[in-house]
Amino acid sequence: MSSPATAAPVVEPAPLSEPARLLNTFIAPSKTFTDLRRSASWWGPWLLITLVSLAYVYTMDRQIGFTQMTRNIVEHSSRAEQFDKLPADLQAKQLAFSAKLTREIT
Repeated sequence: MSSPATAAPVVEPAPLSEPARLLNTFIAPSKTFTDLRRSASWWGPWLLITLVSLAYVYTMDRQIGFTQMTRNIVEHSSRAEQFDKLPADLQAKQLAFSAKLTREIT
């Protein structure tokens, strides 16, 4: 007679490291998503997004400054006319407060 058929062992690919997952997201997405089914981890993408966000805020502060960003926001708001009617010292106080608040929130 014939011998029973034996199932061939399924060879699973080696798991990807976090940097490999991030890189393969762009160059081999199917490989990354297959690996995510094996083990979904959130800390790598979270860390990357946090670092990029901090670098962006730091660059915006150094290149433009929060005071200038606040001034631009006020100029484009519906209350720009009302702000322009304020005395210069009160405008400066409000800009300084808004810039400080923006810096601390971001």
